[in-house]
Amino acid sequence: MQLVDHFSNKIVFHSPDLSNDEGLFAYSSKFNLAFEKTQKSFKDTAVILDGSVKALGSATAVIYIWKDNKVTACLKVHTNNVSPLKAELMTIHISLISAMESLEIHQILVITNSLKVGKKIISLDNQYL
Repeated sequence: MQLVDHFSNKIVFHSPDLSNDEGLFAYSSKFNLAFEKTQKSFKDTAVILDGSVKALGSATAVIYIWKDNKVTACLKVHTNNVSPLKAELMTIHISLISAMESLEIHQILVITNSLKVGKKIISLDNQYL
């Protein structure tokens, strides 16, 4: 199953305009407001994540799940023999599964440094999930 199957009209990606300071400031302001709104709602949660590959193909995923203005879970996952793309995909996948454990969650704000991988996880040709 892919995210797009159930949430195609609810997935939105935001990326900053890095060409000037004003664009970056506007993006930062919108981002802060979105995070604050998520934290004020008892039915929303935020996941902050990063996946990286070290030497010899060893990958580490670090995930923080935020709800009600505090970290409710910190996950660290290690695996071997994966590409950087698969490491990032694995990180997003694990973070979404963990965030959806609560049945009353209506919205998940995903914060990642890889917009390309964020879009890949919902693509129709995704063979990694």
